[in-house]
Amino acid sequence: MTYYYLGHLATAVLVVLSGVQAAVGYNLAVAAFFAIGVQTAFGLGLNLTERRLYGFAAAFLTMVSGFPAGFMQLVSYLSEPDNPWFQNFPGSLIEWFSAFDFTNATGIIPHTIDFYPFFVFLQGDLHAHFISIPFLLTLIGLCLALSKQFSWTTFSAALVVTGFLVGLNAWNLPVSLFLLAWTAYAATKKKAFLYVIGLAGCIFAASLLVGGLVGIVDPPLQRTDVSGFLLIFGGVFTFISVAYLIDAHTFSRKDGLIAISAIVVVAIAFLLNFPLAIAALLAIPFFYRAWFHEEYPALLAGIALMMILFCEVFFINDPPYGSPPYERMNTVMKFYLQAWVFWGGLRLHIFSSG
Repeated sequence: MTYYYLGHLATAVLVVLSGVQAAVGYNLAVAAFFAIGVQTAFGLGLNLTERRLYGFAAAFLTMVSGFPAGFMQLVSYLSEPDNPWFQNFPGSLIEWFSAFDFTNATGIIPHTIDFYPFFVFLQGDLHAHFISIPFLLTLIGLCLALSKQFSWTTFSAALVVTGFLVGLNAWNLPVSLFLLAWTAYAATKKKAFLYVIGLAGCIFAASLLVGGLVGIVDPPLQRTDVSGFLLIFGGVFTFISVAYLIDAHTFSRKDGLIAISAIVVVAIAFLLNFPLAIAALLAIPFFYRAWFHEEYPALLAGIALMMILFCEVFFINDPPYGSPPYERMNTVMKFYLQAWVFWGGLRLHIFSSG
């Protein structure tokens, strides 16, 4: 595919320069990109908290930990019932661990594929969405530095990384551009950066209305249910999101009205068979904290929630996956993986500030 060339080209050049056989170079590249991702996540955690322990935690939460669906596979084995996602395993616990099915957790949502970084590394899949992870973490780290103190040198470096990300995997363009523009505006208060966000929104609208690049999900069959969402991102995300908002919020008398409005929105979302509409509801306070209180982790969480919500409303028309009912398979795979990386920042912030 044309939007994957740069990452493979850069890897091939390094393999040729090293002089090793192609098969050996391929395996070395898989290990190298995973190692770079771990190192970058560690640096992000260290700079966010100024504590080495949380640097290791960031590396684990982002690059090593997996979906809660894996834990549910263990629960299914111990309780012995079959469920809609996992079948009972007849052998011993040791045999179950040795035969653990990592792939089973990646097909929770019907007609989609859902990856996390360690699974892609385990499969040895030198794909664009895997190669781009350490560079996406690099961009997040540069934007973290910009949020603390704006520098044109740092901004230029972040812009170069954004351009490189587009060449690695064009699916990174929307969130990378949005993250960089928002961070630059928050640090400088120059409206030109807001215009970049507006221009990106206009391009998206044009592609939706004219270009046919973006399609609309046909509800309700293709939307993600709550159980599938929790098996991927887990109840822990709900917990830390609520914990973050409660810890960061000073309550007032207006909160009662806000709470009632939220309950009404959630009820309507379920009645319309659109439960993940609550992602938009959760994203609003995160963006509020990012805008008015300049809390960088809140921005990461808000972007992750909006990527998840995007997959419930739109899909990218990618020709190899355009046949019903698989229209949004590639969209979910690409954006959920990015959301996982962005969520890592918030998880780390919650654990370090708690």
